Amino acid sequence: MSPIDCFEERHFKNNSWRNEYTQQKYAKMIASREEALTQAQAQAQVHEIADPMDPALSAEFVVGPISIDEYAIMTQSLGTRSRWQKGIGSLSRLKSVGGPRATSISNVAAVQHKHTETITSLKQQLAEKDAEHQCKLEEHQAETQRHLNDQQQLLQSLIAQLGNNGLNIQLSLPTQRPPPLPSQ
Repeated sequence: MSPIDCFEERHFKNNSWRNEYTQQKYAKMIASREEALTQAQAQAQVHEIADPMDPALSAEFVVGPISIDEYAIMTQSLGTRSRWQKGIGSLSRLKSVGGPRATSISNVAAVQHKHTETITSLKQQLAEKDAEHQCKLEEHQAETQRHLNDQQQLLQSLIAQLGNNGLNIQLSLPTQRPPPLPSQ
């Protein structure tokens, strides 16, 4: 039995509705269900016209009618409350199905405070890591520059020695140093 039919069975007794509200809501649910079925059938016809020889499409029609989410229709028509589906009744507790418990309103401020502390702590840790990485990057750049200077001095001394031995070798050295790496 569908949820909408269950609603009707529960609220339509002795050939009359319990009250006008349930009658209006039932009419709204039926109209929504009919609209959803019409849309689904129109889409199915478009697919059938597009490819009448599609075996997957014909298998859909053999399996059964188009399914509609009647719980969504009921929720749209009736609204919801915590752990209660209007027209259906009580829903299972989150604890019994393994879900987390809902936070009570009185605990919201405490949870927000805890989240704020966590965010502040994470921001501080991130800033410390950024400073540490910047420091390491600067140390690495300085060490690389020292190595380049040492190699340049060694190269100049080798060129000078070759010049003293009578070999006339001209090497053009770049006078400009490479730009430092961008800091991140």
